[in-house]
Amino acid sequence: MFVFSNAVLIDGTGREAVKKAAVLVEGNRITDVGTQVSYPKTAKVIDLKGLVIMPGLMDLHVHCGGIVHLKEGEPHFVDMKASNKYADTRELSIANGVTTTRSAGDFFPDIVQVRDEINKGKLYGPRFFVCGKQFQATGGHPGFTIMQGNEYVLRNAIILVDDPQKAREGVREMVDGGVDVIKVQRGSLDPWNWPKRVPQLPLPALEALIDEAHKHNLRVMVHAETPQYTYEAVERGADCVEHVIAAGALSSEVPDGLIKLMVDQGTYAVMTIIATLKVSSYYKGWDKLPDLMAITKQFYDAGVNLATGTDAGAPDVQFGEAVHEEMTLMVKAGMSPLDVIVASTKKAAEALGKGNELGTIEKGKLADMIVVSGNPTSDIADCKNIKLVMKDGKILVDKLGLPKT
Repeated sequence: MFVFSNAVLIDGTGREAVKKAAVLVEGNRITDVGTQVSYPKTAKVIDLKGLVIMPGLMDLHVHCGGIVHLKEGEPHFVDMKASNKYADTRELSIANGVTTTRSAGDFFPDIVQVRDEINKGKLYGPRFFVCGKQFQATGGHPGFTIMQGNEYVLRNAIILVDDPQKAREGVREMVDGGVDVIKVQRGSLDPWNWPKRVPQLPLPALEALIDEAHKHNLRVMVHAETPQYTYEAVERGADCVEHVIAAGALSSEVPDGLIKLMVDQGTYAVMTIIATLKVSSYYKGWDKLPDLMAITKQFYDAGVNLATGTDAGAPDVQFGEAVHEEMTLMVKAGMSPLDVIVASTKKAAEALGKGNELGTIEKGKLADMIVVSGNPTSDIADCKNIKLVMKDGKILVDKLGLPKT
């Protein structure tokens, strides 16, 4: 039993910070929280001396097999064996206070096996929520663009879909494989040969993917390269849209009715601003990053559900670290630091369908928390000042010098 006492509590709900708060953890659960917490004398008391305690951060868009620093002639997307069971994702996430990640497409069944080993305590790392193989059109992105038609990747990380029947069969394959979410790619650009276009997943197939996934109680995340593709995905019932304006997108015009539709349907948006910023350097003259910042502010002002994700594993987008860069950009776009924290905790958990278990420091929730110095509600960069990381009731990072037990 742990008691974190004398803390500044940012609980992730959006409520203002509370001083001189305490959090009681028994096993892997938060069993009490507030300014009046009772606990037995046998509890291990950790006096935080005014440090901030807040929920563990989340990254809802990572590619665990992605190679951040590309080198010519070397692979840039690898499997479990080549990556030492995705060691970079696991270790760098925890070091940066990221206790939950969502894989947006990796090798299957590798990613499921690693998720299960983490859950069983056999591997060190954040909670993984995984999609397994991602769905795309034959000839399209990413299998025939950045993956260059590599047969090993196509066989083990991608399901090619051109009609509704194949879509439904593919979803059932992933359901049988134990995935947590379905990921659909609807990009139409070839990032390696910009601005060349490639085949795009047909809308009837998209509709079938979403319908079949929902029949199996799985949520669907859709790579939406432009606001128009975002509208098409939301209109067909996508639960979460990714990017909205991806690096190199040829259009940034927001269709009439998109924002209202997202608010009405409760759609979540993961903007991945940091990836768009970093990857855009590959496209000379591309100038739509300010539009992405402006749309982020529009979504925020209108009440669209914004959740934090980075596209970590993409070139120059580092696991763990990118979450803090993304949070900084969300503030620059016009969000308040407190609401960015909510997007990185509570809203992210809700987007996963796990809002009843994760994302806030409340009684009954799983004990995923971080301790930081400074005042993140004033300066979001203070979320990087990691002093302690707890996941599932276990302390994984300790910079406070706590006694060993």
